[in-house]
Amino acid sequence: MPPTPPPPPTATPSAKTTAATPPSSTPSTPCFPAPTPSPCPKSPTPPPAPPAASTLPAGTAPLRLTWLNQDPTADNSDPLAQRAAQWCAQEIAVTLHAHAQGKTPISAGQIAILVRTRKEGTLMQRQLKTHHIQSVLLSRDSIYAEEETQAVYALISFILNPQRTQHLIYLLSGCLYNHTAAQIQQLNQNEAQLTQWTDAANQAAQTWQQHGVYTALQQFLRQSQAETTLLSQRNDRTLTNLHQILEILATQDEKGQPPSALQQWLGQQIQASQNHANPQDHALLRLESDENLVKIVTMHAAKGLQYPVVYCPFVWKARNQQPPEWQIIHQNHQAQLIHKTQLTDSDQQQAQTEQRSEDLRLLYVALTRAEEQLNVYIASYQHTADSPLAYLIQHQQPEKDKNTNKDEYAHIQAQAYRQSWQNFIAQHPEHIQWHDTLTLPTYTGSLKTENTNQAQPHNTQPTYQATAIPPRSYRSPQHTSFTALSRHSTALPSEQTR
Repeated sequence: MPPTPPPPPTATPSAKTTAATPPSSTPSTPCFPAPTPSPCPKSPTPPPAPPAASTLPAGTAPLRLTWLNQDPTADNSDPLAQRAAQWCAQEIAVTLHAHAQGKTPISAGQIAILVRTRKEGTLMQRQLKTHHIQSVLLSRDSIYAEEETQAVYALISFILNPQRTQHLIYLLSGCLYNHTAAQIQQLNQNEAQLTQWTDAANQAAQTWQQHGVYTALQQFLRQSQAETTLLSQRNDRTLTNLHQILEILATQDEKGQPPSALQQWLGQQIQASQNHANPQDHALLRLESDENLVKIVTMHAAKGLQYPVVYCPFVWKARNQQPPEWQIIHQNHQAQLIHKTQLTDSDQQQAQTEQRSEDLRLLYVALTRAEEQLNVYIASYQHTADSPLAYLIQHQQPEKDKNTNKDEYAHIQAQAYRQSWQNFIAQHPEHIQWHDTLTLPTYTGSLKTENTNQAQPHNTQPTYQATAIPPRSYRSPQHTSFTALSRHSTALPSEQTR
């Protein structure tokens, strides 16, 4: 397993202030004489530039909050995320519809949607397409941060150390094979099957020595039918990431590194990606880009960028609080693979603190990218207490009475969270607008048909015609001397008229 980087220090906000020193009652003698004033007059300081005019319609607040809950007893993470994506796409469609009618200068290229994961970005793209809104997903995700890279690292570790079956268990339970817990348990009890996997690892190690890492890994994956299974599942993303990391390893292997050094190098890249280091160009997950489209940007990629209008449809969500089945814990300067049932209280507390710090840093990035307007979606669900947004407004989770059932507590929890936001709005009423489900704009049109109607009159079909290409002169190649070549050269008609 790849080494896990040491926990980053918890970010503590601090502000450097310079206190003004009160004048002393006793004048002090300066160490150096005061300089003689220059006879040249100082150049006048130019006045500050006026602020840029806002592109928002009159009466629009810079911060808009939208409440997602409809029925707190039935609202959990998945339907709330789906609703947030639908409403966000609906609001953007209304804005672009107004732009097409000349009612607002906000265009698609000025709108950004901030998400945390590519899964959320894909969900937003799908909802935008229902309104015929084209978008682009911008991300600086590294291939080393992907689950496929960790699976390949486990595969290399198993090839180099076939006796350590924990690498095989991690590999089989990961994204390349997706074995269930029952299959893993059956494998541990079947010595013959374990021997088959060990023999395949030994064969791959021999192939590595003779033909390199790419051939060895491809041989192992082909014998275990990993790629065949992924193809049958139509798992294109995993296949793409798998082949990208294999190509990177093949390029690195050409430098003549031994297998153990290549394994160590890959572990270092995974560790750097977990520290959110900027990946090199060859390690980026390349995606399409267009400045005239709605931008869907991951929070990591949005650092240092600004957008006129920003939507944050998923910041109400809390990260999954359940620890993974296996975790890498550093003990006595060694990385150990430990099951979640063996984690101590201090290990769990340390992991929670690091996660909260990272969540707050990403939330800060998301809330400070807008130049003119920020649109935030808010929801109450079972993990609201773990949400960094609730932590930011110092929301106090109501206590659950033993006589209160689950549905009643869901309503109490939603009402308390909503009241916390109302208290927050009361502190800045002139800058914040609150929107309930009943105040969302309605829009049933199609931007595709509207744009077509603007471009073409009604009942008029566009005319298509092949491009006329002027004739060109061709001659068969001849091998001759330079003198004959210059003597028999023929100029094109367009060149003879010059």
